[in-house]
Amino acid sequence: MNRDACQMTTVRFDRLSLRSHASFQYIQNNLLSPGQDRDLLQGAVANLKAFQSHGLDVRALRAQILHLPRYRPHIQDEPDYFPVGHDKAESQYRITLEESTKNDQTLAFMFCGIGDARNLFQTILKFSLVEFSKPKREKKKQLHFTVLDLNPAIIARDLIFFSLLDEITEPNKQARPIVTTLSFLYSTHIIPPSAWNELQKTIRKLINALEQGEQPISWVHLPPTNNAAVCRVLHSWQQEPAEWYSTESIRREVTREIAEQGFNQGMMPGGDIGRRYPECKMDHELFNTFSFIPPSTKDPSACQGLRQHLEGYMANKSKGMPELKCTISQFLNEHWKPNVTLIHIDGETQQEYDTPEELDMSSSPFDVTADLAGEINSIPYIDGTPKRSVMDHRDHYFYMLAGSIQTLKKKMMVEIIFGEMADVMERIRYDSFESPREPPTAEAGSWPKDYHVIHLSNIPDYVGGALTSFLYGSPLLKHGPGTGLTSCVLRNPSEWRSMDQFLAEYLLIICSGEIATTARAPRAPVLKASDVDEAHTARTMSMAPWVAEFTTLVAVWQAFLPFGLLTKTPLPALDGVAKYTFNPPKFHARDLHVPHFMLVFWNQKGFGQPPRNLRPILLDDETGESSGRAKKIRTEAVHALTTFNWSTRLNTATFWLRVDVVNRMIREDWMVFIWRTDTWDKLTDGWLLSKISLTKTQWP
Repeated sequence: MNRDACQMTTVRFDRLSLRSHASFQYIQNNLLSPGQDRDLLQGAVANLKAFQSHGLDVRALRAQILHLPRYRPHIQDEPDYFPVGHDKAESQYRITLEESTKNDQTLAFMFCGIGDARNLFQTILKFSLVEFSKPKREKKKQLHFTVLDLNPAIIARDLIFFSLLDEITEPNKQARPIVTTLSFLYSTHIIPPSAWNELQKTIRKLINALEQGEQPISWVHLPPTNNAAVCRVLHSWQQEPAEWYSTESIRREVTREIAEQGFNQGMMPGGDIGRRYPECKMDHELFNTFSFIPPSTKDPSACQGLRQHLEGYMANKSKGMPELKCTISQFLNEHWKPNVTLIHIDGETQQEYDTPEELDMSSSPFDVTADLAGEINSIPYIDGTPKRSVMDHRDHYFYMLAGSIQTLKKKMMVEIIFGEMADVMERIRYDSFESPREPPTAEAGSWPKDYHVIHLSNIPDYVGGALTSFLYGSPLLKHGPGTGLTSCVLRNPSEWRSMDQFLAEYLLIICSGEIATTARAPRAPVLKASDVDEAHTARTMSMAPWVAEFTTLVAVWQAFLPFGLLTKTPLPALDGVAKYTFNPPKFHARDLHVPHFMLVFWNQKGFGQPPRNLRPILLDDETGESSGRAKKIRTEAVHALTTFNWSTRLNTATFWLRVDVVNRMIREDWMVFIWRTDTWDKLTDGWLLSKISLTKTQWP
């Protein structure tokens, strides 16, 4: 074998060894003669040695990596507030789980995007009913529910629900006012004064406990690190909101929703209130006329001052008498209160242009009640009386739920986690929480790391679809009968009652002999791949604008890669990466809640101001700009970063980048801009890196 062939063979072995993380000494001993290949391999070995010299263990490094953004940032980063669900409440407990959990002491459920907790409530109720029929010797299993959400207002609202449910069965408590309060808060837009007073008592109780670092409910655990965020929301609900969210404004908005979206004509998907509880004729009429739901006659305190007005109206409505309507409207506006738990008042102040967001009062109390309590419609009321109003149906449901919680709470835990679904799942999988999940009273590591059932809500619709479910949900899932990973496409349940109905609908379309579609049968035989996919000639294109960001990310991730990397230029060492934060001047723009932003660093000293539309400069293909200047800009004058965070509250941007690149940009007076990645237009004017206050934190 000649020397060149021997050298080539050795290099191939060394590359293979490097990719399989073989010993550095083996690779160095097998390099024969100087040359480009040898220099490249030696550089890669030196890079890996430098990386390993930091001595970081994998767990600590992963904890750092979890701080990196997972998705494109929103400049308006206050999470949307969806307090009312739109899906039918479904129990995630199935009888078949008994087969696969014989050896498990705890049944573990996870609810992502918990919302109004309807699926959690239905699961507790179903499990309790099944437990009731079991012999005592079989009632041994513990229940653990992990519930998570991004928005502290959702957690605050659910804590109010949990607290009220806990109080219903307390000795020496009058249950009726508590149930009435819970029913109103859960599904109506405005509430009677008695419910407002009960709400304020509950809020004070929760705040007092949380501010003292205590858990306010024995069967619920909220990490103390989240107490401040939840208390801030609770404090905002202690006073009536500004005129924008007054009772009169809310009723006006509900009236507009009824007129425009047609609640009473069933124009909203699945929301034909004429068919939902048709026996509750008075409720339908009062909601359509006055935009409110009356209290149950079983609670006189909630009806105080209202009943006589309603009786007069119902007795004389056929006579016209518009003054009766005015009297009731005035009474509601003056005495009833807004359901403040439907409004994230703190979040509304963070909207674009610092103006309150338009009220969303589109939820129908009839839909909410039917979706929550529909399965118990046929069960008689606790005192044997018929259910004559929508409020009777809701009250009955919450009485049953409170009784279930009372029987289960000594062996049940609802663990609340504040965070984004995929991030929380990874932290559970790798035990990478920044503070212990369990309270000091729990046995370390005793809380579940895998689950029998994981309910993803509709989150995969927005963040990655099935890929997110499989990447982050599946590793936490136990396997066996009754286990499962479920999600909900919220635009579908209102159209089809079940998957069977969905499939039947499509079969019927074909059987009918006609179909309306924009698709067409092929106009010619499909014989080659090019008939389907347009093919392009091979072309070497520059990726230079993205290299600074990409090599930074590869450097921090390389400990988790199952192979080594042979890069022409060395990756930065870990101490060559830093987190940078800057606080730009305030700016205003639209669509800030949509994740279509990136940071663009531009060498204005050498190339002047950037074009408004950056896409032709970044693209090095047949459609991009191909001039010599454009090619030089790609390699020397622009860096694009999509991995950054934005805090609306602090008005700060945070990004992670190679220190050598940032230092060079500062020396050369580069500018930083915020750019849109949908239109590729400039969102902001640029700011000189050398002039802005750039805070640097060394990685890791």
